Amino acid sequence: MIIFMSVAQYAFGASAGDLVESMIEHELPNDGKLSKGDVGVLSKGDVGVVKGVSTSDPNRFLCEFKNSLFDTLPSQVKQTNFRVGDLVESKVEHELPNGGKLSKGDVGVVKGMSTSDPNRFLCEFKNSLFDMLPSQVKQTNFRVGDLVESKVEHELPNGGKLSKGDFGVVKGMSTSDPNRFLCEFKNSLFDMLPSQVKQISSWRFGREHDLELSSGSGTSVVVMGIACAWLVGTSEVSGMSIRFSGGASRL
Repeated sequence: MIIFMSVAQYAFGASAGDLVESMIEHELPNDGKLSKGDVGVLSKGDVGVVKGVSTSDPNRFLCEFKNSLFDTLPSQVKQTNFRVGDLVESKVEHELPNGGKLSKGDVGVVKGMSTSDPNRFLCEFKNSLFDMLPSQVKQTNFRVGDLVESKVEHELPNGGKLSKGDFGVVKGMSTSDPNRFLCEFKNSLFDMLPSQVKQISSWRFGREHDLELSSGSGTSVVVMGIACAWLVGTSEVSGMSIRFSGGASRL
């Protein structure tokens, strides 16, 4: 018996990759020539990315704003409910000078903070990067690396076959249909609608998870211990490939 446990967040409720909004103003040590909007100057409303724990203060964590790192208290930022790797759906239409076009309903991937507007973050749609406000996109509740289960059956022209219940991994946005995203099942890529797959617990490709290993029959269960593992992919049959410190296994 395997009991899945969620990936632990930092004690302050954020995880690496979270997009956060600054609630304060701050300036890093400099020569006094910086002004609002410059690198090293933090303003209220700036959007940044949680990078990890602070190396100098255990009560703070590192956030990157405008290519500068700030030691931040939890009370100094607020969550935007977006994270690097999130699949999001556009709520607006927009056209770039280089010809990149964004339509309502297009599915893209959150890439990080904007390099030109501190109140926006970067999203990739149709191989073009757009500076988006949080209000201009909505969550699909899927993220690159999510483990998903197929709710449909499908067969590709090259012979790739998808069955209900197959496990796969979200790889990114579709390159052919802006309303779909790519999932890998049995080493084949399928363009999937969000309604055609469902998430499996909180498992995500390449991230560290805890597994509670136990054995028993009926209602009698004996807990064997906790093991650290990573989701490394999906197997040829409907199963997850898990890597433990001692090697790989399949569940």
